[in-house]
Amino acid sequence: REKKRDYDQISIEELTCLKDEINDWSTETLPLGSWASASNDIGIIFYKKGDYEKGEALFRSVLSKRALFVAEDKIHIGGAFNSLGILSSAQGNYELAIEYYIKAAGVWAETGNVYNQVLSNINIGGLQ
Repeated sequence: REKKRDYDQISIEELTCLKDEINDWSTETLPLGSWASASNDIGIIFYKKGDYEKGEALFRSVLSKRALFVAEDKIHIGGAFNSLGILSSAQGNYELAIEYYIKAAGVWAETGNVYNQVLSNINIGGLQ
């Protein structure tokens, strides 16, 4: 079994290759929920490494396909909105961050994911 790598050990070049691979995958190759989860995860790593633009692009790519998601995969839409909130907050755009957190909380309320809904509300509270 392969050991998980710490995101600090992954180079921006490796992440960019992963991002490009994910963009090449179609929903015929990979279930939409799995694609969205991978996109969100890699976007978060870009954010943590300071490459906000590439992280944002991945989060937005998930949102661009939101009409295609089935009910059980909509959690990834909430994740993308929440991640955009974190990114906006890190850039000092607190009003936009709150808008994204509210959208995330709304999606998670619709899916019955109370835990993540509460986390988005905590994120909102941290900015006010």
